[in-house]
Amino acid sequence: MNAPIAGNNPLLRRGPLRFSGNRRYLEHRNGTPFFWLGDTWWMDLAKRLTWPEGFQMLAANRIHENTT
Repeated sequence: MNAPIAGNNPLLRRGPLRFSGNRRYLEHRNGTPFFWLGDTWWMDLAKRLTWPEGFQMLAANRIHENTT
């Protein structure tokens, strides 16, 4: 994908993502490494949360911590 980036989205300023040369990580088209942090809700997967109250509490906590 070599199309120029249109608009002013700050997430696209460095260009689209691609694999690095050694294919071990992601980077932007300009070579800047891309940091990808994931979050897994293990409590929910283990069925320890009540529905919907527990799920809503966990989602509100993630919002409070400014995580997604």
